[in-house]
Amino acid sequence: QAAWVATRVPWEQSEGFLFGPVSAQGFDPAMDSWPVDRTDLEAVIASSDPLTATYVRNLPETQKGFHAIEYLVFGEARDRVATDLDARELEYLTGLTHELTTVTAALEASWTTGAPAYRDVFATAGAAGNTAYPSLDAAAQEILVGMSGICDEVANGKIADPYDAHDPNLVESQYSYNSILDFADNLRSVENAYTGDVPAAGSTGRGLDEVVRALDPALDARFRAELADAIAKIQAIPDPFRDAITTPAAYPAIEAAQAAIRTVQTTIDGDLTASVR
Repeated sequence: QAAWVATRVPWEQSEGFLFGPVSAQGFDPAMDSWPVDRTDLEAVIASSDPLTATYVRNLPETQKGFHAIEYLVFGEARDRVATDLDARELEYLTGLTHELTTVTAALEASWTTGAPAYRDVFATAGAAGNTAYPSLDAAAQEILVGMSGICDEVANGKIADPYDAHDPNLVESQYSYNSILDFADNLRSVENAYTGDVPAAGSTGRGLDEVVRALDPALDARFRAELADAIAKIQAIPDPFRDAITTPAAYPAIEAAQAAIRTVQTTIDGDLTASVR
């Protein structure tokens, strides 16, 4: 369980970068589809099908990835211990984790290897012959679209869908009670994409923030403050989120978080986009 939670951090903090290979090659749904169908998961466990690497790879996206693993290791009530897993569940869990490792390795390789590697194509935006990114603006807009997209997904999908329906079955990371941390890390991914820094990985780089700060220091300061406010308001939602969505006393905090995230998205789509053109 601790390993699952730790592994979520780099993934959730990179969801502002869901462009390039991760989008074109379908890495996101292969790793992180939700909600999972518990009936289908139990059907796999109950079957006699050999859980080979090929079999697991060919399963529907909602029967593998992070949340199928989450269901097996945490259980519906977040009360499982290792000895609760029978031999068949352990076999399925082993297949799922190997598949997740394979997919994440392929995702990394898509950015770092190849002729040329995607990161090299992206980093040479505007260079002669770069048809994917013929201008620096094309690359900048790719970053901004990724930042905006994850804000929209968190406010209007990850939070809104289960909250509006008051349905815990629609909550991402519901079995681990990790939802609120996931949401906050998604906003941190926006910050990572903006600054080029990834504090959780101990890495720093150049980012759009340098451009914005040179053109409009007040806008840079405002956007950073909006991001910090959104993260703080997400963290103010009573935990676990699966209970908060059916607890009226928690509704104001949920709606305040949504509003703060939407403010961040509005700034990305408006002032930031205009500033870097």
